[in-house]
Amino acid sequence: MNLLNNIEAIFSTLSRQERKVALKVLQNPQEVQSMNITKLAKKAGVSNATI
Repeated sequence: MNLLNNIEAIFSTLSRQERKVALKVLQNPQEVQSMNITKLAKKAGVSNATI
């Protein structure tokens, strides 16, 4: 099972903030690969600590 499948499988169990990150990863996996933590947090609308 790959990462995207794993995220989809546990999505309903994630917190609201974690879901924001998961959704960003699922919607744009190629873009997210090259992001650092700060950029991903900003794009997802969460804190760095959430990432």
